Amino acid sequence: MLGFLTAWGVSWGIEIAGWAGWGGVPRGNADEGIAVIEPWILDVRVTRSRGMETETWDGSRLDREYPRSHLSQLDAARDIDIGGAAHAEMSHQEMLDSLPEMEKMLNRPAGSMTEEHRSWTALSQRVTRIDDDVDLLLSPGFETRLALTNADSFLWFVERVGWPRPMHESLQGLEFTWVGVSAQRTDVNERRLQIPAMKRSPLPGTPPVVLGLPYGVISEGALVNTAFYGGSWFALITGLGLLHAASRKVAGRCVGCGYSLRGAPGPTCPECGRTKRKQRASAHC
Repeated sequence: MLGFLTAWGVSWGIEIAGWAGWGGVPRGNADEGIAVIEPWILDVRVTRSRGMETETWDGSRLDREYPRSHLSQLDAARDIDIGGAAHAEMSHQEMLDSLPEMEKMLNRPAGSMTEEHRSWTALSQRVTRIDDDVDLLLSPGFETRLALTNADSFLWFVERVGWPRPMHESLQGLEFTWVGVSAQRTDVNERRLQIPAMKRSPLPGTPPVVLGLPYGVISEGALVNTAFYGGSWFALITGLGLLHAASRKVAGRCVGCGYSLRGAPGPTCPECGRTKRKQRASAHC
């Protein structure tokens, strides 16, 4: 139980640290590319760092008539044709071109957001075309979630936290459904405990972000982490017990009750009845 509670606390501690901005720019690696799961075209990025894994899925339907449909089909043809690596490089450059205007809007120092973006994209160690190998990055149950949504497009964030293995996950993001020429927006927030009293703005001039704690349990990660922390607590408690017994033995006291054995007659402790043979065994385990 102590191991499970510690694993749970570490997992949520990592989430709180990320929300508070204590982690800075994540250190890890990222995969990104293009996926096609009919009738969807998906841009995907998976970033792994410091006990946290985030999957970003940007999807558009290709089987419906709505304002983005034609553009989405053109994007799909272009992306699949040029492949994931070239697409990722193009997306990074488009983002860099738009950042100076965003800096003005948010009253940020010139070049600051550009440097942040370059630091983030420097994580990417492998960018690949994945339309033929979607299982490389596909989340468990993702195709089921795709089949359930009635959206025309979406931007989803699948987050997993925990160390040494991810043990909690949540899904958040936005879904858009077109009605005529306007889009209805639906907020997605699943398996995530929102704490409205805890808010902070990650960047100056941006809306505050509410602290959310993922509570969806990943069975494999929970078992591994519970065993890891349970074993750590067992080793710590056992080690402290042996040190305590040894210190009593050196001081000439009973390792069981601490009674002074100096000059005490007989083979047992006169206070608790522990034999001196057991005293020696406990002190040298």
